[in-house]
Amino acid sequence: MVDDGTITSDQKAAIEAKLAELKEERESNRDEMKDLTPEERKAKHEEHRTELESWASEQGLDLSDLKGIFMGGRKGGMGPHGMR
Repeated sequence: MVDDGTITSDQKAAIEAKLAELKEERESNRDEMKDLTPEERKAKHEEHRTELESWASEQGLDLSDLKGIFMGGRKGGMGPHGMR
């Protein structure tokens, strides 16, 4: 994505840091999430999405361009064709 001009190298670094932060957060909250009702789990996911959208805006990023990175799936992703 850096190579094709979608993001800058600074944005790439911010994304990589955010991904590491989110991974750590997911791992530390795993037990908590298991104990939530489906409605509570959905509310937590919405809260996290709102926080992620705010973070992306602060970075000058559009989450719709980064769906494969933050929202699952393979488009973009962190694989061999991801954020080079």
